[in-house]
Amino acid sequence: MPKRGSELVAEAEKLYNQTLTPEKTRQIAGLLKRGLAEAWGLYANIVVCDYLNRWNGAGKEELAEAGRAVRSALKLAPDVAIAHHAKGFVHRARRQHKAALAAFDQSLRHNPDFARARAQKANVLFYLGRFDEALREIERLIEKSAGTPSLGMFHWIKGRTLFHLERYEEALQPLRQSIASWPDLWYNRLYFVSACAHLGKKNEAKAALEEFKARFPRYTLARVAENEKANPSGHRRVVEGREKFHNGLRLAGLH
Repeated sequence: MPKRGSELVAEAEKLYNQTLTPEKTRQIAGLLKRGLAEAWGLYANIVVCDYLNRWNGAGKEELAEAGRAVRSALKLAPDVAIAHHAKGFVHRARRQHKAALAAFDQSLRHNPDFARARAQKANVLFYLGRFDEALREIERLIEKSAGTPSLGMFHWIKGRTLFHLERYEEALQPLRQSIASWPDLWYNRLYFVSACAHLGKKNEAKAALEEFKARFPRYTLARVAENEKANPSGHRRVVEGREKFHNGLRLAGLH
């Protein structure tokens, strides 16, 4: 597994405290550049995560800031996987899904064990309307990811993809698992509500919606549609699936 920025800085500091030579100063500079690239890459991921999830008031300015951080990271070290991961997010937020897919693939080339990058590759396949490919990719990842803190995200991607395939009953379990792991997301909860409504599970849909409202007050369908703009897609299958998502929310009583 690639070393993280803090490890690289610690290694550089250890060398600095030894007798310096021209070779050591060059080595220290290389370690610090790479450590800084890792830090910029991680920072870009955090900033764009706020934008995509509509957290902490993040907007277009933060998305631009994430893009600048990615460029800083890759200028220092072009092979830093986490920077390519952030680059994929930025492209996705700008509806550049083919470029996003290439960025996540690049991240995996530099770190084949980067599970989050593999999950986001599945996510982009979804936004490209390639639902079956997305489902296969995320199911393979879930099979070998037991215990990882990111499993809630993986289950979300699976549940949302099954929903768009109109396999509503199958979508319920991964959506439940996602909510249990990541309770602070609006979308896994509302997709669960909509799936229940489409299945005629009125009581379950109502209970889930009430629980959602208690945690996320004053949410409306208009706000849902506005939030979806952070993850744009013009693909017919995605657009139609989102319409079915909204229809299910209306059936459940969200207006």
